[in-house]
Amino acid sequence: MKLFIQRIALMLSVVALATAATATVQAAGVEEVQQFGSNPGGLKMYKYVPKNMKNPKAMVLVLHGCLQNVSESDDEPGWISLADRGGFALLFPEQQKANNGAQCFNWFTPADARRGQGELESISQMIQKMIKDEGVSPQHFYLSGFSSGGAVAAAMLANYPEVFQGAAIFSGVPYGCANAVNDGFLCMNGMYKKTAKEWGDLVRAAAKYNGPRAKVSIWHGTSDQIIRPLVGDELVKQWTDVMGTPATPAQEKKTPGLTYQAFASSNGSIAVEYYQVLGMKHGQPIKTGSGKDACGKTGRYVLDAKVCGSYVMTRTWGLLTEAE
Repeated sequence: MKLFIQRIALMLSVVALATAATATVQAAGVEEVQQFGSNPGGLKMYKYVPKNMKNPKAMVLVLHGCLQNVSESDDEPGWISLADRGGFALLFPEQQKANNGAQCFNWFTPADARRGQGELESISQMIQKMIKDEGVSPQHFYLSGFSSGGAVAAAMLANYPEVFQGAAIFSGVPYGCANAVNDGFLCMNGMYKKTAKEWGDLVRAAAKYNGPRAKVSIWHGTSDQIIRPLVGDELVKQWTDVMGTPATPAQEKKTPGLTYQAFASSNGSIAVEYYQVLGMKHGQPIKTGSGKDACGKTGRYVLDAKVCGSYVMTRTWGLLTEAE
């Protein structure tokens, strides 16, 4: 495990230096929560609660990537400003270097990627803490994860399917793609390919559940060299199978710098979305400048792609109206 962590830290550090990223400062108003449960995964918990919380009180769980922490995943992708505009709370789990030297969530370790165990259980306890302390509505939980956080987002959807109403996976990997530290890189490089049913069976085996599942939005840069673009294709195969949609998209759209595919369930509702950001490397897409669809600021793995993924998702989830 130590060798794996060293390799991923080195690889991501080279990319970070190449982007000339600078250190960021945690956004004002983000608070650490010291006691939230037994915390078997040894994570830290942070929250942001805007003054203008709307009813019902909604919440977005935000999961950072490797070599990141809360200070690089709160306002950089635009979440703080969007929470203020939309009146919803934010929950930020943070990895500690004692658990992973590269500050990656341990998505490749089965003990941390199963319901009731390790890091997933720590995150579940954080959610319950937000319900108790902030009165957030269990019917209005949403999820966003980037890179290793995207892998954990898929794991949370698989293991706690009853919790979320919508989810965004930015540069993530399919659930169950790696079950040991040694094959994590193979997964990230797209070496594991399965049929849609094989991917879907991994999700269905994670939790006994027959109820409604969260709409899943998958984002990936077409020039991502850390988690290869074809991994996004495997994610689409997994979740379209889980959601029971045809493999052929019901809608396709191309705009400058972006392609979009939507996969519809039998009742016509969109169950899975696939956003491919043309030319974008490993990172979360933002749109700098002015305008209501602009948000975020560039940083390590936060890239100006002329579209703000966080804004698109808050609109998709109904947390922002067109006027906001």
